[in-house]
Amino acid sequence: MKSSAPYYKLLVAFGFAVLLLFGCTTSTNRSSNNSTSSDGKLLFVASFYPIEQIVSGVAGERAVVYSLVPAGTEPHDYEPTSADVRKLSAADAYFALGSGFSAFEEQAKNALSGQTPSFDLSTNITHLTTNGKIDPHIWVSPRLMKQMTEVVYLDLIHIDPTNAQSYRANADGFEAKLDQLDSDFATGLSHCNKSIILTSHAAFGYLALDYNLTQVGVSGLDPESEPTPSQIRELIDLTRQHNMKYLFYEELVDPRVSQTIANEAGAKTLELNPLEGSKNKQNYFQIQRRNLQNLRLALECS
Repeated sequence: MKSSAPYYKLLVAFGFAVLLLFGCTTSTNRSSNNSTSSDGKLLFVASFYPIEQIVSGVAGERAVVYSLVPAGTEPHDYEPTSADVRKLSAADAYFALGSGFSAFEEQAKNALSGQTPSFDLSTNITHLTTNGKIDPHIWVSPRLMKQMTEVVYLDLIHIDPTNAQSYRANADGFEAKLDQLDSDFATGLSHCNKSIILTSHAAFGYLALDYNLTQVGVSGLDPESEPTPSQIRELIDLTRQHNMKYLFYEELVDPRVSQTIANEAGAKTLELNPLEGSKNKQNYFQIQRRNLQNLRLALECS
């Protein structure tokens, strides 16, 4: 359960910093190009699922990519482990989203400064804001995933210029899949009777912007924030007003509030996955195509 106590969060941050410092000082001194996994491949650490997907897609067979946040774990308030510290200390590079997504990303990057090169994938992306806060969920947009893919490509040829041609080919292939996914979303959502999506938390702003939808989140940018009873009543009224037959829940978030709203409004629930982690080890494209299928059903698309 999420703690709101500042003192607790300070202890967590301090503890992680100590672990990172210990991991860094006990690791063997090396240049970024000399650290490899046990099978001779480069070792890259990604902060969480969508970052791992991009880095794996561009690096291909030339690297092992490790995600700090384990599969099936909600990443917003993840607390890194000693195993994460060891991976970070041995890594050839660390890739994070940036955008102020989660404190552990910055803790890792700052603690490892000078030991492992770190890169933020959200560089030069224009962000949306919700209630004055930056929306970090850029990866839900295939178009922005393509921009981040180019950032990873440039980062990899900086780390390993010898294999630039291989990384270029991998990036081109990954981007082609993203282009096709974008086209499928645009076509699949072009003729729909509805355009409002009621989601567990406000993670789909960029997807809504790309395909002319309106997102309404049960909670805000943080999935663990809870709506007040009056807000729940407003969402029930909204559902009835727009005759919404389906509301969306998430794989990694407690669905009870969404289910309560749906029950009260006479609607059903469907999964809309914000791609923050995958319990079933599906890749980004598989999850997004399932999202498109459920969106088409909920929005009554032809």
